[in-house]
Amino acid sequence: PLPDSGRCPTLAEFGNTWLDYGRANRQKPSTLDNKATAFRVYLSPVLGKYRLDQIGAMAILKLKAALAELAASSTNQVLLVLSSILTTAHKLGHIAEQPKIELVKVPATRKIKHLEPDDFEKLVDAAAQVSPTSLAIVLLAGDAGLRLGEVVALRPKDLDFRNRVVHVNTTVWHGQRTLPKGGEPRTLPMSNRLLAALQGLDLSRPDLINRDSPHGQGQCTPDAITNLIKRAARLAYLGHVHAHVLRHTFATRLLSRGVDVRTVQQLMG
Repeated sequence: PLPDSGRCPTLAEFGNTWLDYGRANRQKPSTLDNKATAFRVYLSPVLGKYRLDQIGAMAILKLKAALAELAASSTNQVLLVLSSILTTAHKLGHIAEQPKIELVKVPATRKIKHLEPDDFEKLVDAAAQVSPTSLAIVLLAGDAGLRLGEVVALRPKDLDFRNRVVHVNTTVWHGQRTLPKGGEPRTLPMSNRLLAALQGLDLSRPDLINRDSPHGQGQCTPDAITNLIKRAARLAYLGHVHAHVLRHTFATRLLSRGVDVRTVQQLMG
């Protein structure tokens, strides 16, 4: 409910309505969580007292100035969240016209980190020394391009050894199982070594990658998976390696073999 009937709400007052609108339209929990963080940390402190119908070119310039210390890509993420808020406000009849928000220019020299082929093979060998689980994780990310949450969410029933494919049907975000990023499941081929590594795991439990601790057994956590990758990286004398670096390594290896960009995009989801 609005504070005063007939009065245009401020950005701060409209925040919960906007998030409820996203929940009602079944936006992913991870998406809503990122939006709520951007709203709380960046938008509300700068524009929270502005009425929605007062947010125009000058207010947007003020926001950009306040975000000057952020990377250009991060600034654009905040601007896109503001655009989402104003779009919702327009749909709900709080503003008659939605102002145009111009994104800031992102430098074209941004370099994505990946492992060179020799270094990736060193990591695979080191992961095999750490544990069968560590090897499976490194290959799921580096040979199949899975995201961290997708590795956590994998279940034995998602593996088709006969057809040598992995079905990525869900991901896990803060303990919640949802559709993968982009909202579409996808199917990925298994390399020979990934097939062997997955067949070597305990497939009798509900989850593929499991956690064993003094507190019991259960679904593995993203932090635990990240630590297994880091252990293998230290053993291989490599720098900071995480699941996202392995995803980029997967994409780079495909492109170097002549796979077209569109196919790589589809495989990575």
